[in-house]
Amino acid sequence: MKNMFIRMYLYFSLISFGVSTQSQTSNQENAGSKVFSRPEERGEDLSNLVATDAVSRFARSADVIERRKLAKVIGDKSIAGNLQLSDAEKLQIQQQVASILQQAKSPDANERSEARQQIERLWHAAVPALILNITPDDVTVAELAVKSLILMRNESIVNNLIREATTTTDAGRRQMLIFALSKMTEQRKSLIPGRE
Repeated sequence: MKNMFIRMYLYFSLISFGVSTQSQTSNQENAGSKVFSRPEERGEDLSNLVATDAVSRFARSADVIERRKLAKVIGDKSIAGNLQLSDAEKLQIQQQVASILQQAKSPDANERSEARQQIERLWHAAVPALILNITPDDVTVAELAVKSLILMRNESIVNNLIREATTTTDAGRRQMLIFALSKMTEQRKSLIPGRE
């Protein structure tokens, strides 16, 4: 009798949460197909923007979804190796990354998660700003910068970290850069699809 009561309770609990065995079966059958839509997939397609326009719009936009899309466009171009930016555009990205890193200090978990995901969307376009922000002045920002660099590590990032560590005169910064280098074998997983 007690087992029957427990089964009924579990069954009705699953029903109240909208879970059914039929939907589970269909999800298993459709493994690999999209089950959830991401907000970035809705609205205007920005993937064909040239880098200059994408960076300019990214610096001006206040719309969260548009900023996500633009960051992904910039990041995709950086991965493809066709992100050619002027010094002014590089500065705009550095300023945006610095702002995103400050968002990582928010008491709101959603804002911190959004900051991490934006860095991951920007991918290699964010690297120069991330390296600049590995300082003992702000450990929270430095932690996100290091974790992001570990995630997207490649030979160029390692070489840049080595160059920064050997040229800096700040002992605290040097120590943090060496720590970042020591973690370059750590396995991390991106929250953004297509970022590996």
